[in-house]
Amino acid sequence: MFGRRERYLAVVGLVFLFAFVGDRMLLPPLRAAWRADGERAAVLRGELTAVERLADSLPNWRRESERRRELSFPSRRTEAENEVLKTVAAHAVERGVLLKGLRPAWRENADRDRNSLPLLELAVSAEGNLTAVAGFLYDLETMPAPVRLERTRLHSRAENGRALDVELVLTALPGTVAAEAAR
Repeated sequence: MFGRRERYLAVVGLVFLFAFVGDRMLLPPLRAAWRADGERAAVLRGELTAVERLADSLPNWRRESERRRELSFPSRRTEAENEVLKTVAAHAVERGVLLKGLRPAWRENADRDRNSLPLLELAVSAEGNLTAVAGFLYDLETMPAPVRLERTRLHSRAENGRALDVELVLTALPGTVAAEAAR
């Protein structure tokens, strides 16, 4: 019925038909799946790199946590107050600033979660010359203990601005022993 040449042409036609149908129906979904797999593999490689970096930084984080724990104030309120008062007084004496008043108060953190520790808020009133006050403020700002100056007010008592009154509020974070015991 069909000759040899017609059979070859029919086979070649069927091959081209299957190639055309495969190109239109099979290859685009396969290419899309391969592309999606490649993109997902790239994302997973990035996540793996981030996790490896995080795992490598864990010993450093533990050392830093221990260092901060050593620098922090005691976890008991009276001990923390005494420590902060001694530190502030020592810096004032060192810089030649006359302390007029120190008022400690504990502030609960209503804006944070319920397990957060209260902050020791210390209102300091002092006087001194410009150099002494500047050095005192610098010492308070750069001390390694967890203390932060919240508010600072400077008043000049002389017209030349050399005699200053200082009112400041600083907060101190007590140690984390109570927080760790709660966990």
